[in-house]
Amino acid sequence: MLIEKARNEIHKKLGEWRSCSLSKKSQKENNTIAKDKAKNKGKEDLPRKEVAHSN
Repeated sequence: MLIEKARNEIHKKLGEWRSCSLSKKSQKENNTIAKDKAKNKGKEDLPRKEVAHSN
């Protein structure tokens, strides 16, 4: 009975840790996506220089 109780507590803690790590991972991905969009947005606003190619 004591072993079962300990096993249940361990599984409970593992479940909490997994959900916490998934939450952190998704936040990190969202932050990365937002940073990439911010970088690209700044580039879109700049006029492009045309380069003449000599043939």
